[in-house]
Amino acid sequence: MNSIFYVLPCFLLATFSPCPSWAIPREVIIFPQAARVTEQTKVRLTPEGKDLRKAVIVIPGTADPSSFQLSPPAEGKLELNDLTWRTLPHDEATGIKDLRRQIKQLKEERNSQQASLHSLDNQIQFWQQQTKSRAKTTVEAGIIAAAIGKNIKKAFQEKLNLSPEIPRLDKQIKELEARLNLAQGKDDQPSLWEITIVFSGVPAGAPVNDALFAYSYTLTGCGWQPAYRLDSRPARGEILFGREAEVWQKTGQHWNDVLVQLATFAAPVSFLAPPAFPPGTIKPREGIKTTGKRSADKGKAQPGALEGPGPAEASTEGIGAPDDLKLWPAGRKTILTGTRLKIKLYEELWPATFGYLARPGQSPQAFISALFNLPESRKIPPGQATFFHQGGLLGKEYFSLSGKRGVLFFGQDPQITVTRQLLVDQPQLRQWRLEARNDQRTPIKLRIEERTPQIPDSRLKAKLHAAGAEEKSGLLSWEVEMAAGESKILTYGIEIESSGDREIE
Repeated sequence: MNSIFYVLPCFLLATFSPCPSWAIPREVIIFPQAARVTEQTKVRLTPEGKDLRKAVIVIPGTADPSSFQLSPPAEGKLELNDLTWRTLPHDEATGIKDLRRQIKQLKEERNSQQASLHSLDNQIQFWQQQTKSRAKTTVEAGIIAAAIGKNIKKAFQEKLNLSPEIPRLDKQIKELEARLNLAQGKDDQPSLWEITIVFSGVPAGAPVNDALFAYSYTLTGCGWQPAYRLDSRPARGEILFGREAEVWQKTGQHWNDVLVQLATFAAPVSFLAPPAFPPGTIKPREGIKTTGKRSADKGKAQPGALEGPGPAEASTEGIGAPDDLKLWPAGRKTILTGTRLKIKLYEELWPATFGYLARPGQSPQAFISALFNLPESRKIPPGQATFFHQGGLLGKEYFSLSGKRGVLFFGQDPQITVTRQLLVDQPQLRQWRLEARNDQRTPIKLRIEERTPQIPDSRLKAKLHAAGAEEKSGLLSWEVEMAAGESKILTYGIEIESSGDREIE
């Protein structure tokens, strides 16, 4: 029974140190849809003919073997003679056969233990039934009682000693099955690559030895995308902006404590020569209008929020660090296969002017707005942002910026409300009443917006009545300053006139 616990450590060593060698990554440059991995490992050199030596290295199946680059070992005078590769079945390289064999042995041992427990239960039950037997004499009764007690005690002791082994074996089986699933990967996962390197310049009769190799390769199944954190701080008049990178990898290999860099450009497709120019043809894109001026990118708020009164100003002048970095040093990280990891790149404070925007035609609660104006233009690519208000989570939305000005929204404030009531409902005249309330303990600046109706019929004319409001591009707006606990009443209406003797309904 104890032999299993002596075999297991040796087996685990064989599982993680297969032959041929599969090294652990030391440095990784992660591109948006690929990665460049650098490894260093000691490889056994074996004879290959009279004066040649051969080394075998295994790399993941998602790697491009044509991108494999090798630095010759520092020791000796070996010269690279040839390099070939072939697909390698998982069973041969990752110890899958050994894993299956070990799981089978553990299951057989568990079944044997369960059978022994069942046998002991039957023995205990048998001796318990003997208590019902009738002895003819007192001496005979004593002998029977002693035998029953002795055998029940022995069976119980054996059961108590045996019972803990079942959960222990189940735990070991579960762990090995998890490693087996990780080693097997998905059904559509390609096989591993076996790289064979042949060296020349070996003196005849030289002993076989090990050599330390450093090499790199490009692989897919990994990448990163920008992510952001935006936290409003109205009391300080600032927004805490944090830039992050969401990294993932599905290579079937854990990256433990690797030195990570993030590249903003695509992975090179060739390390020998530049690719040929594709044929150039000028033609309209399908489904894309070519007329009109392209609008600038703008910061976007959390789901359900409304866009601000104006877009961020488009500008590409004066863009400086950190937005123009091509390689982001991210330090040492552990990225497990099949997982996603967020890496913080930097944080900075954006000065902002906070206010409130109410659109009573859509919601009685006002939206918290923040107008920021940065010292320099920025070009921040689109990415998912997590929005916070004074440290409280609001939600997620995509964010981007091209310029230095913009408006962001950070949810609704139930203490700032604007309700709308229809006062006059006639064919030629409609009039509304707006009631704004500030239930906070501090004064606020509130912008109220209403959409003015558009009349496409030239025979009709509309006349607005809105004291203190500004009308621009079909938008009616009021700028209101309110003290703590104050409420204000606004009214506006629209009068419709028709040319001739037509009636309006």
